[in-house]
Amino acid sequence: MKLTNTIKSIAIGSFDGIHLGHQALIDQAEAVVIIERNRSVITTGYRRTEYIDKPCFFYHLERIKSLSAKDFIDKLSKDFPKLETIVVGYDFGFGHKKEGDTTLLQKLFHGEVIVVEEVKHKNISIHSRSIKEFIKNGEIRLANELLGHNYKIKGEVVAGQGLGKKELVATLNLRVREYLLPKEGVYATRTLVHNKWLPSVSFFGHRVTTDGSFAIETHILDEDIGVIQGEVELEFMAFIRENQKFEGLKALKNAIYQDIERAKSYILHSKTL
Repeated sequence: MKLTNTIKSIAIGSFDGIHLGHQALIDQAEAVVIIERNRSVITTGYRRTEYIDKPCFFYHLERIKSLSAKDFIDKLSKDFPKLETIVVGYDFGFGHKKEGDTTLLQKLFHGEVIVVEEVKHKNISIHSRSIKEFIKNGEIRLANELLGHNYKIKGEVVAGQGLGKKELVATLNLRVREYLLPKEGVYATRTLVHNKWLPSVSFFGHRVTTDGSFAIETHILDEDIGVIQGEVELEFMAFIRENQKFEGLKALKNAIYQDIERAKSYILHSKTL
């Protein structure tokens, strides 16, 4: 018997970020139907399942966007033959050109429809779009609070400009695709290396003191990790300072050491979400 044949309640949404508002839906359902738009940049693709401890089913938007509202509900009823309850957010839209809303959903679906009202934190309405803006503005701590977990990205380790280990501090240089990047500057982070989260300090931006190129670099604090290949994961904890130009490598190195101390202090006194 397929798992879908036993499920009686589902939460539906795009769930980019799996933030506190999303969790309010997920908590009231047995399973989650994720509308995959192929443009999620907070939590991409199947990584959403890392934050959901319930069965997840993906509907790709390209395959369902031509369905009418009624046809979409018919599909849900066919895919989940025991379905009794649908949980959605107050601003949920569905069907071709989003012709359907929560009112039409209640008319078309012959079971229970639970509409979760707006969720706020510190009087801020929790939406993926607002969290994206906080990340882009470097307001990482607030973004993390709204997410209910620390913002993470993955990157491939690539060759850097060669200055780090010789003249400054050793760093992992990363190439990141798909993810939303924060504003340029320095961040207190943790880096997943060899299946262990290690405290780190990370730089995002153009290397205005040296070659001017864009870089993503992370320095592991107080630990020699040797040569790393493949992918690593970064978890953001706090914004430390803006990107800025220094008068030579000596001034840059002094600033990096100050960044390291500030990152250590923050990570030491913080709690991971």
